[in-house]
This record gives sequence, structure tokens and C-alpha cells, in this order.
Amino acid sequence: MHACDRSLPSCLDFSLARTSELGLYRIELRPCLPCMSSGPLSRIEVSIAARDGLAVDHAEVEVSGGMPQRGLRLAGSPVVRHRGGGSYRIEDLLLSPPGWWLLRLTVTAAAGVDIVTFNLVL
Repeated sequence: MHACDRSLPSCLDFSLARTSELGLYRIELRPCLPCMSSGPLSRIEVSIAARDGLAVDHAEVEVSGGMPQRGLRLAGSPVVRHRGGGSYRIEDLLLSPPGWWLLRLTVTAAAGVDIVTFNLVL
């Protein structure tokens, strides 16, 4: 449990590297500090690899999520930019107010469509 919010469910996984639900992709978030915070617009670097470890380029990545405890969805329209070598950047991500956020990425690439969800506390 994070010290910043004692009301979080105790079973949450806060890892920033995860395998997607169907096991098609390995996805890692690299928050751009100090810009990754609650408030105006944040930016997150994302790397996507296939099951065999090779970088996934030119994937379609859809961003969704929200705050489960407050019933809020992501506001605005996050933009995902491909940077090459399996690297992507999520820009214009509005994470406000502070607290527990779910960030859900839907990845569509040659291996198929798969989803990964991250827990973030800001």
C-alpha cells in the first residue's frame, strides 16, 4: 500500500512492466519525471515487445482508464506517438485529481489485439 493513500485495496500491483492479458505483449511504462504527476498534462514513455522479446513497431495503442474509487474516466484525448524500436510516448495525459488511477492500453499489432492495465498512484 502506498503511503499517499491508505484507502487503496491491498491487492494492487504497482509494477511498471507487465505482460498483456493474453500474453501477446510485454509492456513497460517509463514515467517522465518530474512531468508524471497529478495535474495538468503528463507524459509517459512506453516500450512494447512481442512474446519473443522483439520490439513491436507501428502498433496502434489506445489509452483509456480512470479512477475506480471516484468513478472518473480519463479526460481529454491522450496522443500516442511511435518513436521507433518498440518505443512509444503517451502525451497529453490528464491525471487529475491525485490518487489511484488505472491506465489501460489496448495494443493492436501483428500478433493481435491485447490489453494491459497499470495501477498508478499520483
